[in-house]
Amino acid sequence: MRAAAAASSLSTSAHTARLCRRQGRRSCRAYDAPPHRRVALVVVDDDDDDDDDDDDATFAHPEIVAAAIRTLPDVQCDVVLASSSSSLSSYDARIVVTTRQRASGEQQPPLQFTVSVLATSRSKKHPCVALEPLTKSETLASSRAFNDGVRLCAERAFLEEADVYADDDYATYAGVLEPCRTTNDDDDDVIDLVHNIDDDGDDDDDDATTTTTTTTTTTTTTDRHRIRLTRLDPRATRLALERLLLSGAKCGLPIELVIEHVVRNSMHRSGVSGMKKMSPPVTGAQAAAQASDEDKMKVYVVFGGSSSQRRQSCRSGRHVYLTLKRIPTIDVVAVVLNNTNNNASSQLADATAWRLSYASALDPDQWDAPRAPDAGRFAPSKRVRADLEKYGWVKPSELSSCQDTMMHHHNEQRSTRFGALLAVASREGAIIFNAAHGGAGEDGALQQLCVSSGVAYTGSSPLASRVCMDKAATAKALVQRPVHGATCLPKRVVPASALVSKASDERGWGGRERVEGAKRLWLDIVSSFSGGGGAAPGAADTNNVTTLVVKPIAEGASRGVRRLMDERELLAYAEDIAKNQAPPFPYAYVFEPFFDASRAPWVECSFTLMGALGDLRVVGQSTIDARAKERARAVGHALGVEGCAVLDAFVNTDTGELIVIEMNTVPDMTSPDSTAFAHARNADPPIDAETLCTRALSLALVDGSDDDDDDDDHDSSTVVVLY
Repeated sequence: MRAAAAASSLSTSAHTARLCRRQGRRSCRAYDAPPHRRVALVVVDDDDDDDDDDDDATFAHPEIVAAAIRTLPDVQCDVVLASSSSSLSSYDARIVVTTRQRASGEQQPPLQFTVSVLATSRSKKHPCVALEPLTKSETLASSRAFNDGVRLCAERAFLEEADVYADDDYATYAGVLEPCRTTNDDDDDVIDLVHNIDDDGDDDDDDATTTTTTTTTTTTTTDRHRIRLTRLDPRATRLALERLLLSGAKCGLPIELVIEHVVRNSMHRSGVSGMKKMSPPVTGAQAAAQASDEDKMKVYVVFGGSSSQRRQSCRSGRHVYLTLKRIPTIDVVAVVLNNTNNNASSQLADATAWRLSYASALDPDQWDAPRAPDAGRFAPSKRVRADLEKYGWVKPSELSSCQDTMMHHHNEQRSTRFGALLAVASREGAIIFNAAHGGAGEDGALQQLCVSSGVAYTGSSPLASRVCMDKAATAKALVQRPVHGATCLPKRVVPASALVSKASDERGWGGRERVEGAKRLWLDIVSSFSGGGGAAPGAADTNNVTTLVVKPIAEGASRGVRRLMDERELLAYAEDIAKNQAPPFPYAYVFEPFFDASRAPWVECSFTLMGALGDLRVVGQSTIDARAKERARAVGHALGVEGCAVLDAFVNTDTGELIVIEMNTVPDMTSPDSTAFAHARNADPPIDAETLCTRALSLALVDGSDDDDDDDDHDSSTVVVLY
């Protein structure tokens, strides 16, 4: 049974997404500037960047910035590579972004806080406005002296560098505070920080119950610090733009408005005529024509959890949240699950779930330890917004609207039990967009809890999720429900205790006996593959296995995967697990023969599957053999997959045969370059990110089965795995 609200609200989802992308939430504004202003988004790419694979998982991704620029009704945005940007004179504005984490060979500058500055070229009196500084220190964040002093220093530094960086419309500085003993009160880069110290030598306030019998005195001390700022080059590090956008969010400015200010300031600085400040807010009739909160679909984007893929899950949740935020007919809330062991349905129901504000959903520092807002904390946001209203390209009414809808739409950032949140979602008729990778988010626990609570959720049924999460169960399911031309490599399941306990127990494999024990296990695993049973036709010769691949039985994102050449590498792998991996360990590990996909005609490929149970379609992949795509669909049907999923497999380009690696029922959505979004973008016709997410919502399950499909061949309940 599908969610009735989803079908009605998303019947025009593609049109809504396209309209949102073109006009955005500011579609009723009127500008005096002529249409079709051209903006060049110059992308500096670093093909030799050796940083980790999470580099592209950023909300400052070029595709996201381009989407924000295209929300302006009078602007045309062209994405141009820096290597081919020899002639940009025809553009009215140029914005530079980069995919680099930092410049090659460059050390990260000292970083205690960051502060961003927006140029305001329309004002000769006040040519720049510094935003709210960002710091992990609660003491600094609540200090008025720190905020005012850093903002003043940043604005002065921006003006002093105006001749050198004449074409920059914003700047981001990394800063540190250095203790100093100067007595000159006229130094603008020196601030006084006040500390309260109790008589017990503890910076914390004493408990109220102890003060009834003990008199506590508080000593106030003042420390002088000098502010040191280092400018971050936006062409060399993505941190510059990331911190600018996050600072804007802290002040109540969504990404789209920050980018809009930069674009219009660049046009004005370049002498483009007709640039005016934004018109007054929309009229009552125009506001009434827009969708009210009651008419919007409520969506909770759930991410986080306690799996090893938590960070990837949070990045996926952030990207999905920002994507759905651009759709005016959807009321979306970001929810992060705490990082505790909650892999069972009963434990997951009691897990702490935080409803995040817009700024906190963007801020990685808030994902692991969210904090409730402190109403008494000094915040410079109002002063920043007042300056931007007076000197920038935004109006106070627009900022107030953004502050209400983006920052405090849910009154305040607060926590609750996840089970209680699902009860609220059930009463609201909301949909859970599941972005929790691995663990309880992908092994059926979250899905089962949603089914028990009567809440619609994206993805597959609890049973299909459990089967696809378990690599051995996936292989057995395809043996029981074979697909012609598709199979898995033979697998051997070894309990974790056989690796971890013996590797860490000196009484077990001590010295030579330890190596001999690893050799016996190695020979036992290799011999189990002899005879070629279960091998893919023409894929691998399992009669002569000399190399193995080991991986956790229920992990994703290639975590814990290693190629083993002999028993010594097996022993090293076991010792590495015992020493470096924090418990709880995976309950088992899967061994399989190493398959070399670099030799023709085999290639490694991914398929994005989307659709209802028994009616899956392959998204994009126009260059892949049609027989391979049909077999990928058949594998999805055999495993009971629905919604949006990604199949990883080895493909024979000559015959279209598949060797299934794994099925991801909660696919990676960390950035526009993620597999699902990339395939959708390359489809014919192209599918944008908003449409892909709304299609996933329209396929949301209310329960674990589909009452409209009576075909037993497509019933997920028929997937039975025998252990």
